[in-house]
Amino acid sequence: MSSATRGWLIWAFWLALLAAWSFALLSPTTPKAAAQLIPTTLRFYAAKGLHLTAYAFLTCLAAWLPAGGRWGAWIALLLHAAITEWLQTFVPGRSGSVSDVLINCTGIGLGLLAAWSLGPPLRDGPLGGPGGQPGPQRQAPDDQDQAAVRL
Repeated sequence: MSSATRGWLIWAFWLALLAAWSFALLSPTTPKAAAQLIPTTLRFYAAKGLHLTAYAFLTCLAAWLPAGGRWGAWIALLLHAAITEWLQTFVPGRSGSVSDVLINCTGIGLGLLAAWSLGPPLRDGPLGGPGGQPGPQRQAPDDQDQAAVRL
């Protein structure tokens, strides 16, 4: 598979996850489904934990996007965090809040830390080299190198 095809597939996967998360945030049925599954005393913590985790996951996953698009994806997540909260104010049974935006942004920050700690995809690009280019290839030592090593 070519690196261009791989890049498009990674973008498609990331955008599909973002679309699914957007649908969950803007659907009036999501809180009703959660109410049936999660005990009342845990709903608040489950909802806030899901916000934090989802944004952290999407942010960390963006580290595997082609190098030229990572910053755009991270900025898009920051905008998404605020815009979806605002849009929730128009959805029956939903409400948006500044505290949720802050939780979402905290998740983005934790996702950046996680991606940085994982190392190579963020630091060297998804293919192992700077800017997403393949890293340097090591060549097998030739006979002169072998002779120098034996001395």
